[in-house]
Amino acid sequence: TNGDLSGGDNIFSYRATVPLLTTPGAKSFNVSVTDAQARTASGSINLSVAACPTITLSPTSLSAGVTGTAYSQQISASGGSGTYSYALQAPDTLPTGLTLSSGGLVSGTPRHSATVNFTVVATDSLGCSGTRAYAITVNCPSITLLPASLPAGVTGAAYTQTVTASGGSAPYLYALQGGDTLPPGLGLSAAGVISGIPTSSGTVNFTVVATDTFGCSASKAYAITVSCPAIALTPADLPSGALTYAYAETLHATGGTAPYVFTLQAPDTLPAGLVMSAGGIISGTPTVVSLTDLTVLATDAYGCTGSQAYSLQIDACPSITLTPSTLTGLNVGAPVLQSLTASGGRSPYVLSLHSGALPAGLGETQAHAGHVAEQYQQARRRGYRYLLFWSWHGDQETEIG
Repeated sequence: TNGDLSGGDNIFSYRATVPLLTTPGAKSFNVSVTDAQARTASGSINLSVAACPTITLSPTSLSAGVTGTAYSQQISASGGSGTYSYALQAPDTLPTGLTLSSGGLVSGTPRHSATVNFTVVATDSLGCSGTRAYAITVNCPSITLLPASLPAGVTGAAYTQTVTASGGSAPYLYALQGGDTLPPGLGLSAAGVISGIPTSSGTVNFTVVATDTFGCSASKAYAITVSCPAIALTPADLPSGALTYAYAETLHATGGTAPYVFTLQAPDTLPAGLVMSAGGIISGTPTVVSLTDLTVLATDAYGCTGSQAYSLQIDACPSITLTPSTLTGLNVGAPVLQSLTASGGRSPYVLSLHSGALPAGLGETQAHAGHVAEQYQQARRRGYRYLLFWSWHGDQETEIG
């Protein structure tokens, strides 16, 4: 305030103790004046201090944020004087990743989902202040997992499938929901790769959880169906057997994972005298003429099976025919080369003398594989000049060369 002084010289010095004007109301203080001649005077000054104005902060509320997404919101004040400075009321804090500038800007990148309450104080140039309580809610983004479904697997065959997430902040970590498991033989990596070799068939349900770098997560329910491969048995048919003749046939399986174990489907049995090994070999000597229907199962290393139905015929001794029935064009003293061929039975054949006796001088009589020439060569080595071959039919004998 300005005032006038009168009397004394024109040069004055002033002295006063002014109270701190921090509260509204009437204020009083003394002032002393000294002129150039050291003459003094004093007086009392009365002031009326007005209250601080109402300072209002806006907006009334702050927008929500999303983890991993840049956030910016300006707070402004009105009703006071001059410029404003902004600060948080102690001991309040903002959501992790956000800050408040002295100019009133709330900004940054939220790192955690939460709702945080705090109070902002705006102070004008005269020291008057206003406050407003705020809350910022930080939400997780919508995270999506792909693919929508997982392909089926096959026991014994390599399986690989990648689950990917989007919508959050990479990198993501992948895990099974607590308690869930994958089909035996498969595993889930932290990068979302499901891989391995399924070891059993069936359908397994499970849930995959993807968590982004800020701890936000999403889940998706999946199912993987593991099927057995198609296992085929060969041959398609079993050869017939003959009574009292040794029988042997090996079965083979393909399509699954070796080794295979071969069994008969209950309550099937093999013809009397025959057995089947776990390796698929049917062997033995049939003892009964029969026609047997049976089914063979082949089980692979992972328990998957294939089957083949068979009919196994066991005949009486087959009718074996030797050809030619007569030998012609043989001359005494001339070398002989003539093959006898057997058919109707199961090779290899062994030809031998059935009954009677050979004429003197013919020597060894057994003819393996039907080669009469072998007998001829043996006789030549013994010094014989010719061989006489005979054919027997029952009790009749016929000279044939």
